[in-house]
Amino acid sequence: MALHKLRDLLTNDTLAAIWDSGPIATGRHPTWYPVFHLPARPVDHLSNKAVRSIADAGGENWLRSLVPRLTRIDDPEEAAAALAELRAYGGLLEAGYAVTPIPGKDDESTPDFEIDDGDGAVIVEVFAKHQDK
Repeated sequence: MALHKLRDLLTNDTLAAIWDSGPIATGRHPTWYPVFHLPARPVDHLSNKAVRSIADAGGENWLRSLVPRLTRIDDPEEAAAALAELRAYGGLLEAGYAVTPIPGKDDESTPDFEIDDGDGAVIVEVFAKHQDK
């Protein structure tokens, strides 16, 4: 199945869990917005556009590896961080960079991507500021 938007990555069970997730301090679970919110906000359009760009660039495995983080109902900050990485990856592709995801390690923080536009590699770390309680 072709990946055109965030919803295409999720199963019916995960869609139901996100739909049924309770309110949080900032509104709804972060993944709820690009999947269900109508009308879609500009940031949701960017998230969905990034899915298609990444898939078209051969990044389906990276997208699928992001799903557990996007669907963490108990950890909305992790889902928000995953969405920020998704949008950053899509934006870097749109800017014309060759993007290579850097595999994460469970017990330590690692940069997210290596990019190159022909004059040398640059390491990218995506930082998503979360709203304080």
